[in-house]
Amino acid sequence: MLDCSHVFCIDCLLNHLTQKITCPLCRNIAKTYEYNFTTHEIAASPSPIDQSLYEYAEIQRTMYLQRAARAYLYVSYCLVTFVMLFQVIVLVNILVVSYQVFYYYKIA
Repeated sequence: MLDCSHVFCIDCLLNHLTQKITCPLCRNIAKTYEYNFTTHEIAASPSPIDQSLYEYAEIQRTMYLQRAARAYLYVSYCLVTFVMLFQVIVLVNILVVSYQVFYYYKIA
């Protein structure tokens, strides 16, 4: 039995899977199977296609996490810059007001 639930005789299935990695009826990609001739059992093993798709998904996930980390750092940098700029503006306003008060009381 394949993943798609189609059932075939073992000889026909082994003959077909040596030529193609698809189900003979529905053409879905089948996992590769190892046939044990002593116990007459078929064991599924991950196909190279499944493995490469898994590796591709892991690479995509890693790249997404790296982009997310860079975006987080950029937003943090912008926020810190904004806070520092705001503090500078407040400090300049305090200095201007204190200078005006000092100048006003010095003249008067």
